[in-house]
Amino acid sequence: MKAKLIIILFTMLACNAFGQSLDINNQGNDDKQNEEQKTVNKQVSVGSEKASAKKNLRNLIKEGNELFRNKRYADAEVKYRKALEIDPNSEHAQYNLATTLLSQGGNTNPNDESATTKEAVTMLENLTKTGQLQNIVEKAYYNLGNLAYNKEQYQQSIELYKNALRRNPDNDKARENLRLAQLKLQQQQQNQNNQDQNKDQDKQDQQKQQQDQQKQQ
Repeated sequence: MKAKLIIILFTMLACNAFGQSLDINNQGNDDKQNEEQKTVNKQVSVGSEKASAKKNLRNLIKEGNELFRNKRYADAEVKYRKALEIDPNSEHAQYNLATTLLSQGGNTNPNDESATTKEAVTMLENLTKTGQLQNIVEKAYYNLGNLAYNKEQYQQSIELYKNALRRNPDNDKARENLRLAQLKLQQQQQNQNNQDQNKDQDKQDQQKQQQDQQKQQ
């Protein structure tokens, strides 16, 4: 029976088969997860202009999340892009936009090379390199792992799932997908070995046939 990959992404309020968005205002009690919110609160006290901008940022992300939950991905994309115009470094807006683009681009389709998917992958990869919020970095690694898995890039997906687990050892979905990827890699390597052996055997048979023909001449 073909192993089924768990492709559930992440959300604060609701699950979706193709991905979820993160709410900037509800990230739990983990200090690392709240770094961006602390920054928002600190900047709000500086002046009314910055306070208004941060309020607009939060509202746009909330509106985008609601549209995302209703599968209005194109409209959600608009909201997240507007949020990034306010704060290009918002990791919540970057991650949410990436998951929205994946949902529009097909997400789990291994043959999808659309511009939206490429942009999403680039965003997720950038988050893994520069992200400061570990819960978002974890999810970026996890989603990239799923994309690699669906392309049958099992070795790459294994490393991505491991990176997700390093940031959150309690991510059971990443652990299960890691096991599936390891099994798939073993099968892939065994199939490759069998193909190589068959090629060697075919080559030997061909050489023997040529030798037999030469003897008959």
